[in-house]
Amino acid sequence: MVDSALQKDQARLPKTTAIASGLRAALVIGGLSVFTAAVLILTPLSALGLESAHVLWVGAALLAALCLALGLGRTRVSNAQKAAFVLWAFLLFSEQFFSRVGTIDSAFAGAFNVSAYGEAVIWVLGFTLLVPLFIGSPVPIRHLFSGNYRWVVLFGAVCLISCAYSPRPFFSAAWALKLWLVILLLHLCSAYITDVEDIDAFLRITLWALTFLIVNWVLQGDGTNRFFDEQGRLYGADGLSASSGTLLLLSLTLYSSTRGQGLKKTAVIVGTLAFIVMVVAGGKAGILAGIVSALLFFTFRKGVGSAAGFLAAAIVLGAVLVIVSPLSKYLHIYSQLDQAGTLTGRTPLWEVAFPAILQKPVIGHGYVSSTFVSVQVNGIPWEAGHMHNGFLEALYNNGLIGLVLILGILVIMGRNLLRVIRLAPRTDFRYQLGVGCFAIYVDLLINGLTNASFAGRAWHPFMLLLGLFVISEKLAEVTSDEGSSREGIGSQSAF
Repeated sequence: MVDSALQKDQARLPKTTAIASGLRAALVIGGLSVFTAAVLILTPLSALGLESAHVLWVGAALLAALCLALGLGRTRVSNAQKAAFVLWAFLLFSEQFFSRVGTIDSAFAGAFNVSAYGEAVIWVLGFTLLVPLFIGSPVPIRHLFSGNYRWVVLFGAVCLISCAYSPRPFFSAAWALKLWLVILLLHLCSAYITDVEDIDAFLRITLWALTFLIVNWVLQGDGTNRFFDEQGRLYGADGLSASSGTLLLLSLTLYSSTRGQGLKKTAVIVGTLAFIVMVVAGGKAGILAGIVSALLFFTFRKGVGSAAGFLAAAIVLGAVLVIVSPLSKYLHIYSQLDQAGTLTGRTPLWEVAFPAILQKPVIGHGYVSSTFVSVQVNGIPWEAGHMHNGFLEALYNNGLIGLVLILGILVIMGRNLLRVIRLAPRTDFRYQLGVGCFAIYVDLLINGLTNASFAGRAWHPFMLLLGLFVISEKLAEVTSDEGSSREGIGSQSAF
């Protein structure tokens, strides 16, 4: 993370250096785009194979998005910043382009879905794009261990080292590659976040990336034009509800009025749609986390009365959605099976897996080894795929070392955001951002109690948590810097 002294040095960099860095990035990305376009045009799809063609088209979409962003004319935003932010958004939703159909048993045996290899190719492309962006960057790689960001870097290092003793080292190494891609990219993004407008721009592109992910997630269904499963929930219910709750909070954070006139249209439309998906998906922890965090947001922003109004509206709309959607079927089945006492089978998983944690309490079993917990630990009757708890995920994979690092990240993030809420004037946009980000922080924490929202694979929930860590650091910096205080700043995007 960039400290205050480094930021001042960064501000004094010659303008020609920033221009040269942006031009260098633009030339490399443009060259890659031309090369990819030539391959797509000249190579018959029959010669590539379905998955190879799919990877090429996804890569071409990334390069096209980068070229489009570089072509936008905003003088205050460098080409390198645009490219870094677009790459961040693409990584957030790129997981939706690749299918993970297959069993844990087959993955443990080394038989992965061919789509998994395609996704890994996209990660390699991401690293390839990072290279020109880091050349001439205001914050070189050597500053990775500067400031509080070293907690994230240390966690990534522990995950990478632990791949050596993971039950499937190559599988763990592949996911460690994705994690380090995210860590390096966020380090690069932090170099270009120097004021409230940059924070706003980063959060906005995160919001629209998450919106795209959720829309695609819902429309994808089970791949056969079915949106609801046999129980009456949307496919991927738990994750979909959790992510939709986060989107609801992001829309409130960015599009609430800073002076109390009410919500803007974007907050109403995006927030309402996110709330509908959150409820209809039927993920209980995601619904609870979204509502509790939204109540927290309204309480901090506009008082108990506004929070009560939101709760009343949520209850009415939620009841209507239960009546008109297949969700009522799921609620009936759930009440009949009496699974509330076991948190839908999670507590038996934790009870059986905890002795395995104690076998290697300090270093754990290796990064993302929890993917195979149902194969390696006797007594787990279902394919868990992870520990369904972020803290236990850290313990199982990386032991007490990993848990301490994750707790450090969470504590620093919470401290930063509470400091912003305490110091920023209530009419200032920084206060609104601080309250909104704290609500998202609480949302991710609650979801992490029943899902592996952090400490495991670098899926979009964990990416969002790490991105929020960067934003919490930047908000704390601009709030403590009196020179950056601009009450009631407008929230214009850089895109």
